[in-house]
This record gives sequence, C-alpha cells and structure tokens, in this order.
Amino acid sequence: MDPLLRIPRVAKMLDVTKKRIYNLIAEGKLEAVNLGVRQTRVTSASLERYVERLRKRRRVELGLEEDDPNEPFFPDAAPGNSRQIESESCPRKRGRSFA
Repeated sequence: MDPLLRIPRVAKMLDVTKKRIYNLIAEGKLEAVNLGVRQTRVTSASLERYVERLRKRRRVELGLEEDDPNEPFFPDAAPGNSRQIESESCPRKRGRSFA
C-alpha cells in the first residue's frame, strides 16, 4: 500500500496552497482517499506521477524530449514545431497597448 499524505504536507512539498491541491484532486490530476470528514489523503504514487508528468512536459516544451503521440501535451502543435505563446493567450497582456 502506498503511503498516504495529508493535504497540508502535499501543498508544502509542491509549494502551493491547499486549495490548489484540492483543485488538482477535483481535476483528477492527483488521486485522493477520503477517510472521513476532514481526512482527505493523497497517495504518494499519484504525487510522484504528477511531478514526473510536469517534468516530462517541461522537457517537451524545451525540445529536449519528443511528445508522446498517444498522450500529447500539445495536441494542436505539429510534430517538431515549438509551441509559441501568443499575446492574446496571456491574460496579463490583454487590453494593453505598448506604444
């Protein structure tokens, strides 16, 4: 059986808020077990898978590794093309004009 981790500990390990951990659980990115009221635990195996997936995504973004065609991170991007971020996709830059 995988060790079970408390929400505050997982949040501290990832340097995020507890709310973010609950959101990751709701999105299905982390596997959790509910032992009762206020007793939610995250499996250490799901945490390891999540972190490894983030690492792999970063390597794909940097072009250090090929994207898996069966589970692509960027399904709209053509193979071999680097992902380009447009200013419209960044909420901080919307509505700004730089003259």
